[in-house]
Amino acid sequence: MNKLFISLIIFLLIGVSSAQNSDKDMLMLKLTKAIKKLEGGDFENSLVSFNEIRKEAFEKNDYEIITRTTLNIGVLYYRLNDSDKALNLYFEALDLAKKNNLSFLLNSIYNNFGIIYSNNNNYKKAKEYFSNALVISTELNDTLGIGINYFNLANLDSDFDNYSSAHENITEAEKIFLKLNREEFLAPLYSINGIVHFKEQRYQLAKTSHKKALNIAIKNNYKLYESEFNINLGNSFFELNQYDSASIYLKRGLDISYQLNNKDLIIESSQLLGKTYLAIGKTNISVEYFINSLNWKDSLLNDKSQRWVSESQMRYEFVKKEQEIGFLERKNQLFLIILILSLILISITSFLIIYSLRNRHIKSKQRNTLLLKEKKLNELELQKTEAENKCLVEEIKANEEINQLKQEQLKQEIEHKNRELASNALHVVNKNTILTDIQILVQNIECKDEKITESKIRNISKLIDSNINLDSDWDTFKLHFEEVHGDFFNKLHSDFQSLSQGDLRLCAYLLINLNPKEIAQILNISPDSIRKRKQRLREKLSIEKETDLMDFLYSYKS
Repeated sequence: MNKLFISLIIFLLIGVSSAQNSDKDMLMLKLTKAIKKLEGGDFENSLVSFNEIRKEAFEKNDYEIITRTTLNIGVLYYRLNDSDKALNLYFEALDLAKKNNLSFLLNSIYNNFGIIYSNNNNYKKAKEYFSNALVISTELNDTLGIGINYFNLANLDSDFDNYSSAHENITEAEKIFLKLNREEFLAPLYSINGIVHFKEQRYQLAKTSHKKALNIAIKNNYKLYESEFNINLGNSFFELNQYDSASIYLKRGLDISYQLNNKDLIIESSQLLGKTYLAIGKTNISVEYFINSLNWKDSLLNDKSQRWVSESQMRYEFVKKEQEIGFLERKNQLFLIILILSLILISITSFLIIYSLRNRHIKSKQRNTLLLKEKKLNELELQKTEAENKCLVEEIKANEEINQLKQEQLKQEIEHKNRELASNALHVVNKNTILTDIQILVQNIECKDEKITESKIRNISKLIDSNINLDSDWDTFKLHFEEVHGDFFNKLHSDFQSLSQGDLRLCAYLLINLNPKEIAQILNISPDSIRKRKQRLREKLSIEKETDLMDFLYSYKS
C-alpha cells in the first residue's frame, strides 16, 4: 500500500504542480486533462492526447512540457505493466531535463525510477534513485519533497529488512510531516514504523506506532488505512499474548475489509482471528475463521486469473490500436503523395495535348518539345516507382515490428506463467497447511456438545483428506516449471553436482521471483533460514560477492 500511495502522490505532482503558476496555461491544462484520462484508465485516449501535446510543445520549443509529457507517457506504460518501455521513457525524460536545465523535474523523475526498481526487487538501484531524488529536493529547498523522499527510503528499507536505515529515514520524515502538519503522510509513516518494529520482534513499540497510525486514520476517515491499521494493531496484540484486544481490532479490520471488498485484507484478518481463537482454546470459532480465509483465498485466486486475462486483452488492444494509428498515418501520407503525383501528371499531359494541337504545323519544334516532355514524364514515372518502392520497404519494416511485438507478447506470457507458478505454489502450501491444522483441531475436539457427533467429525476429516490429495505436490510444480524453463535443473545440476534437491528447489523459487517470506511459507521455515540457505547456495555455486544471484540463475534459463 505505501508504495502505491507515494507513487500516486508523485504522479500528481508531475502532472499538476506548476500548472497554477505558469503563463503557458493552455498546454498545461491539456496535459492535466490527459493525466485525468490516464487516472481513469482511459489509456488509449490519454496516449493520443499526450502525443498531440508533445507535438505542439516541440513546435513551440517548450522543453518543460515535452519532458513532463514524456514522463507521464512512461507512467502510462508502467500502469500497463510494461516496465521496460516505462524505463526507456523515464531515461528520455531524464536526458531532456538535464540538457534543458529543468532541475525541478529531476525529483519526480528519480522517484519514478525508484518505484519501478523497488517493485522489481532491485534494492540497490531503487536506493540509488531515491537518494538522488533526496539530493535534488535538498538543493531546491523543497521541504515536502524531502519528506516524501525520506518516506520512500524508509518504505524501501522496511521491505528489504534494513531496520537501522529505516528508523533513521522514518525519524527524518516524521520531523518534516509534523512541521508541515501533513497527517495524510504521517499515518502511513507510523504504519511503516510499526511494521519495522514488528519485524524486529519489538511488539510493544509496534503496537504504539500502529495505534498512532490508526488514530490519525480514524480522525481523517482514511477507510483503506483504517482497515489495514486495525489488522496490524491486532497482530501486535496477538504477539503480546493480549488475545482479547487482538480479537477486537482484528474484527474491526475484518468488518471494514468487507465494506471495501478488499479480499487480501479479509484473508489476512481471518487467518489472524483463527490463530487468536485457537490460542484461547475456542477451536470451533477458530475453524470457522480458517475456513473463511480458505474460501476467500480461492475467490482471490480466481479474481487474479481473470484480472490477468483482462489486462492482457487490454494491452493487446492497446498495441493493436497503436499499430492501426501508425498504419493510417502512413496510408494518408501515401495517398497524399499519389494525389500530388497524379495532379502533376494530369496537368502535364493536358498541357502537352493543348500544345500539340496548337502547334501541329511546326513539326520540327513539336517533335523537340514532345521529346522534352516525354523525358519529364519518364522522370515522374521513375519518381512514382521510387515512392512505391519506399512504401514497400515501410510495409516490410511494419511487419518486422509486428513480429517483434509478438516476441514481446511471448515474453510476457512466460513472465505470467512464472507468476502463476509462484501463486499456485503458495496457494497449495497455504491451503494444505490450513486444512492440516483444521484436521488436527477436529480430531482433538471432545464431543461434549450433543450437536457435534462423531459421524460429522469423520465426514469433515474425510472432506479435508480429499482436498489435501487433490493439491499438486512438488513433482507437479517441477513438471510445470520445466515446461516454462526447459532444462534449467539439468544444466544447473550438470555444472554443480553438489547441489541437493533442496538447493534446486530453492533455485526454482528464486527464479520465479518469490521473496524470502513467501519461500519460507512454502518450506515451513523462518525467513532468516531462507537467507542462510541463499548464502550457502552462493557458496556452492562459487559466486563472487559482486555477482547478483538472480543474474547468475537467469543465465541457466532455456
